[in-house]
Amino acid sequence: MGIIVDSSKCSGCGICAQSCPFGAITIEDRKKAHPRFKRIAVISSACTLCGACVEACPFKAISIKKEEKKPAEDLSLYKGVWVIAEMSEGQFHGVTFELLGNGRALAEKRNTYLGCVLLGSGLANKARELISAGADKVFVCDDKILKDFYDTAFVETISAMIKKYKPEIALLGATSSGRGIASRISGRLKCGLTADCTGLDIDSNGFLVQT
Repeated sequence: MGIIVDSSKCSGCGICAQSCPFGAITIEDRKKAHPRFKRIAVISSACTLCGACVEACPFKAISIKKEEKKPAEDLSLYKGVWVIAEMSEGQFHGVTFELLGNGRALAEKRNTYLGCVLLGSGLANKARELISAGADKVFVCDDKILKDFYDTAFVETISAMIKKYKPEIALLGATSSGRGIASRISGRLKCGLTADCTGLDIDSNGFLVQT
């Protein structure tokens, strides 16, 4: 939401400033000339959108713009527990196998599949290792640009894969690389993030519990 002052209507009378309980409104000289009014109300970041000024303004010059509510997303479309694999010098980081073990327990309780995301270059035989380690599916993105870890490329690629395939849970290792991209992926997808978990479980209602 946001608050708007209609410059064509505001007279700079100051009634709104007097009505504001947070002192968020000042009356200042206009930067652009107006045929009738020399001053205008300016609302600062201290505004809480309480609406007191909207009701007080005799010229109806202030309004609060509400964001349109987006339709609720169908969460039943999300399936699967994902592990984001991590590699170093052509070998899987130990945290990948640790997360596959944790992910398997979560997937069984959620009655869904365990997937693993593998990014890199020249990965012909690496997916089989992940299947042998317990993954039901491996989502591979093999490209030269992903040969070495580059956070922006990894963030964009993983975010796109999550949007497309819609896993319900994604697990990343608490390594320097994992920490570096987890918050950025969460921000791009506007989804929740819990860092530094020491325990993961599914409660009686089917929800993920992080400790």
